[in-house]
Amino acid sequence: MSSVGEGSKPRVSPLLMVLRQRSGASPDDVPADTALEARPAAEPDESDGRREDHAWKDNVSPATRPINFDWRSRIGAVEKILKERGVLASFLVMVAGPLLIALVYYLFIASNQYVTEIKFALRTMDRNNAHASIGAMTGVPSAVTGIADSFILADFMSTRQLVDELERKVGLRKMLSHPSADFFSRLDPSASIEAVVDHWRSMVKASYELSTGILSVQVRAYTPRDSLRLADAVMESAERLANDLTGNGRQGLVGVSEADLKKAELRIRAAEQALTNAAPANGSAARTALEKEKAEAEQDYANAVTSLRSAQALADRQQIYLATFVKPALPESSRYPNRLGSIGLVAGMALLAWIVMLLIVMGVRDHMR
Repeated sequence: MSSVGEGSKPRVSPLLMVLRQRSGASPDDVPADTALEARPAAEPDESDGRREDHAWKDNVSPATRPINFDWRSRIGAVEKILKERGVLASFLVMVAGPLLIALVYYLFIASNQYVTEIKFALRTMDRNNAHASIGAMTGVPSAVTGIADSFILADFMSTRQLVDELERKVGLRKMLSHPSADFFSRLDPSASIEAVVDHWRSMVKASYELSTGILSVQVRAYTPRDSLRLADAVMESAERLANDLTGNGRQGLVGVSEADLKKAELRIRAAEQALTNAAPANGSAARTALEKEKAEAEQDYANAVTSLRSAQALADRQQIYLATFVKPALPESSRYPNRLGSIGLVAGMALLAWIVMLLIVMGVRDHMR
């Protein structure tokens, strides 16, 4: 073995050199016990450099190795995160938000609404022959006549005329603006009459069943007592309308017969006056074109009286009245709003809208790519 020269320095391992360089120490600051056996300086060859490079890579810890970034994967990861956050944000806005609002409103704000129900049917004195007689005289089928009257009553429940009557009888505006009603359901006391009619239409429901001829009316209010009072007033107005329909029908049936009777009376008076004024000089023949005229007028008068009595009897038999078999009663518990059903409806509609929105957005992105 050759001895170490004076001008030569001990050889240090590559790993130790790297560690010294990272710690800021000079490569010359090497302890004596860590020096390797010195050898004469020689020209470095390429194989020694490759060996030292591999040795450095093998001995350096993973934390000190250079990192090779895959920018595409990084961008894809960021895009995925943003997409997931966008989906979450849209879900919170379109589904969770409306659902939370519905929960708060229907569970803690929405006021109770009490319902009073009425069921009745239109009937006549002679249920078998009245409408048939009317149909024979007017040419309108009897079934259509009865159904038309029922539909008139059903439509009457949502008219301004009924609203005016309820305002005069029970103070409808005050009931619809009751303090117990929540802000979103309560009517503004200073609202216009058109607003009162619209609000009333949301509080009353009338339906007519063709198969049974039953008319059902549901009246809602914010207190049980108001609901009962409104239902009673509605019944009174319905009976008044039925009487008006009867009066109009009676006037139509009896009016023609009364006019014929008046004409017959005038004809008899004219014939009697002509006989009184007839001079004896005119002869018996003339008194006989006049006596015959009087006899015909009297016969027409008798026929008119008979026709009038028949019309009056028919009008009495076809008189309309309400046959009520479900009368208004004081409610004990509220039926509206349907809190769970309303919350479920809001959740279902919001979820459906969110899914449709996602499908549209995904379709547009796929088309752009």
